[in-house]
Amino acid sequence: MDIQNKNQQLYPERIDVETVSISSLIEHVHRYCFASQFAKNKNILDIGCGEGYGSYILCKYGNAKSVVGVDVDEEAIKKAKVLYHCDRLSYIRDTAHNVDYYVKKIGVDYIVCFETLEHIENPHLFLEKLRSFVLRGGLLAISIPNDKTLNRNNPYHITKFDLQNFITLVSNHLKPPDVLLQHRYVEGSIIMPLKEKAFSSLISLPHSQIGITKIDLASIIQREKISSLYSNNYIALWNIEYSSKIDLQIGIINTLWMLELERWNKELSDKIFAFEKTLFYKSYRIYNFFQKRFTKILTFIKAWLSKRD
Repeated sequence: MDIQNKNQQLYPERIDVETVSISSLIEHVHRYCFASQFAKNKNILDIGCGEGYGSYILCKYGNAKSVVGVDVDEEAIKKAKVLYHCDRLSYIRDTAHNVDYYVKKIGVDYIVCFETLEHIENPHLFLEKLRSFVLRGGLLAISIPNDKTLNRNNPYHITKFDLQNFITLVSNHLKPPDVLLQHRYVEGSIIMPLKEKAFSSLISLPHSQIGITKIDLASIIQREKISSLYSNNYIALWNIEYSSKIDLQIGIINTLWMLELERWNKELSDKIFAFEKTLFYKSYRIYNFFQKRFTKILTFIKAWLSKRD
C-alpha cells in the first residue's frame, strides 16, 4: 500500500454518508443546513463540495436559483453526479483557486467553502481572489476545523488552524467576519455566535426529526462553560444577516447509537472472518508441512528397520 492510500484510510477527508460516523455526519450536514437558510434565489458556488450532499442541500432545501459544486477530486465529482443530482445543480472538477473565474462566469451571489481552506496550498492567494466579491456585497461562508480539538496530525491539512490565526488570516484579506462556533454536543451539533450577542435561548429545531420542537439551552451553555478555544469548528460569515438564535441539529440518540453499534459489529465480524480465514489457511499449510515431513521420516524408519531385518 502506498503512503497516499494509507493516509486516506487513516485520515478520511471525504464524507461518505454510508460509512461516516453519525456524529461527523450530523456536524457536516448541520453546516449546510445552516447555510441553506440564506440560499433562496441565490446563484451559489460550493467550493470543496466533495461528494455533493451539501450542494444538494443548498439547492433542494435552500431553494437556490442555481448551485455549482466544485472539487479537485475526480472520483468525488463522479459520485456526486450519481448520488446527489437535481435541477439547477451541476458539478465541475476544478481547483479552488479558479474561484474568480466562476464568480464572473455564472454571476455568483453566494459562496460556501466548508472544511476546504485548510487543504489549500496558498490560502492567501485564494482569499485575495474573494476580496472584491466580498467588498461588493457577495455572501460568503467559510468553515475550518479547530486543530486543537483534533486527536491526530492530519497530513492533508496544510494549514493548522485555531481561532486566532483563522480570524487573523481572513481579516488580512477580507473585512473582519462574524464568527460562529460549532460544537459537537452529545449526538448533535450547536452553532452559536462567538460574540456574546443577546441571543434567544429558546430555540426551534428546524432540521430535527424528533418530536420536540423547542429547547431551552441557557442552562446547558452555562453549565458546560462552552469555550471558543475548544470549538470543533469555526464558521466565518461575510454580508450574511443571521438570526441571533443558537442553531441546533440533533438526532435520536438510541437510534444513532444502535446504527453505530450495528456498523461496528459488521466491521468486527468481517475482521474476525478474515482473521479466521487467514488462520485456517496458515494452519493448513503448517499441517501439510509437518505431515509431509512426518511421512518422509516414517518411510525412512520403515526402510531402515526392513534393512536390519
